[in-house]
Amino acid sequence: MSENIYTESKKWAQEHNISFWYQNKVSSTNDIAKFGDKDYTLFLSEHQHHGRGRDGRTWTDTEDGSQLLSSWTFKSNEAPQQFTAPLMGLGVFQALKTIWPDIEFGLKAPNDIMIKNKKVAGLLTEVVSQGSEHKVIIGLGLNVFKTPQVDVEACCLKDFIAPQKITDHWDHFLTQLYGQLKSRLTEACKDSLSKDNTDDLQEALSQCSQKIGPIEQVLPDGSLKTKDKTYHWSEI
Repeated sequence: MSENIYTESKKWAQEHNISFWYQNKVSSTNDIAKFGDKDYTLFLSEHQHHGRGRDGRTWTDTEDGSQLLSSWTFKSNEAPQQFTAPLMGLGVFQALKTIWPDIEFGLKAPNDIMIKNKKVAGLLTEVVSQGSEHKVIIGLGLNVFKTPQVDVEACCLKDFIAPQKITDHWDHFLTQLYGQLKSRLTEACKDSLSKDNTDDLQEALSQCSQKIGPIEQVLPDGSLKTKDKTYHWSEI
């Protein structure tokens, strides 16, 4: 397997009969999934010249296929709740932890995956609703073999995992990720988070420092309780 994650992810989708759209260069995979008329499960690109993060922030890439630049879309007849974004973050965290259990992954609210307090991935979850049909779009940028030049402390999987261990398990990771995101969508349409979900979220959040301070409890509505205040996920 090559170190071109863009190419290898296309192969995975084709081999697993996942409907996918791809283009070497795009503005943003989330924009294509959100505003285009293309109905696919997975959107992939090698370079995004306007990759989007939360609150208008940008996602920078290395332009050479060494990162996973993707958007995953799922449809639902039930409206996803306000805790959809943290659930999707938990899904990514658990997929990574399942495949590479020895790495100290953590979830940083509201939308980052960390390794030892360095950012390795970012998520942007968006919902498009039309009548009773809802499309959930999970944008995921994951630094795999290279780290882009960014202002925040960042890293890539290769900093902590031997390249062969990444390539050997990449197909398994994508399969695990796809399964996690699908199952999280079902849970995201429920009235509240289950105790298993709140416990799992708290555990994932405890693996790295949070800008709001240590989190004492994740509440059923997805809010985060610290010693001094309770924060709604969207406030962070």
